[in-house]
Amino acid sequence: MPEAENTQDLEPQGGVTDGVQAQQETQPQEQEIPSNEGAEQAAAQEIAAPEALTNKDLWDALKGQLKTDETLEELNRQTKRAEDLRQKLSKNGQLPKEAAEYEITPAEGLQDIIDVKAEIFGDIKELAFKNHMSKEQLNGFINGYMQLMLDKGLVQKPLSEQEAKEARAAYVAEQKKRLGAQADTMIQSAVNFIEAQYRKGVLDEGEKAALMRLADRDAAGISALNKLREMAGGPVVPVDNAQTDGLPPDRELVEKWDTYSESEKLRILQQRQKLGRPKHFAE
Repeated sequence: MPEAENTQDLEPQGGVTDGVQAQQETQPQEQEIPSNEGAEQAAAQEIAAPEALTNKDLWDALKGQLKTDETLEELNRQTKRAEDLRQKLSKNGQLPKEAAEYEITPAEGLQDIIDVKAEIFGDIKELAFKNHMSKEQLNGFINGYMQLMLDKGLVQKPLSEQEAKEARAAYVAEQKKRLGAQADTMIQSAVNFIEAQYRKGVLDEGEKAALMRLADRDAAGISALNKLREMAGGPVVPVDNAQTDGLPPDRELVEKWDTYSESEKLRILQQRQKLGRPKHFAE
């Protein structure tokens, strides 16, 4: 019989676990979750930028104020942009740095019309500066506007002493022409009436001056005063009323009276009354 095999030789040959000893199992340690308490405190200390501040990058939230350097940089940048824009808008000419730098120089023929010291030009300069006008543009505008006003007759050149004298004489002659042939008598009667009422105490100084201004103004003023004088019982002064109210003069009405129809006579009488002519016809 064959000899029995040695069972030891049949044991599996390994070595995978050689030297490895079992260790006691341990529970995994829980990891500590970091706290954000510090961040929350830091966030609570930050100060929000004002709503009006469009560029939030200029705001230091921790200090609660503008960042000085960045703000100055931005200010200089915006100032330069504004100046560049003003120069661009002016198109030509020189822009002043302030309104007071504008100088108004009247063009030839406008020296007597444009008073550069007039208070209104201070406001005009401020308006020109606000609207980015150059010095040349403002001068051109003012001179052009005043020349236009002169051409349209809306302003007049000051008269010399001789011109003023001649103009007044022409005006007085025109007013006397409107009063008719008795103009001088009417004027004298009006002045005498005012003076008489003042001496009687009917008029005070102010009222006398007011009536004298009325008399001095034009033919209509003289005519009105003479009507008041006649209403007060003064003598009637023959007057060519056609020059002041458009109705034919009384002497012409009297001459043609018999040629008018009854309806025409009634119309004339009503018109005379409406116009305030004396009750009796002046011949």
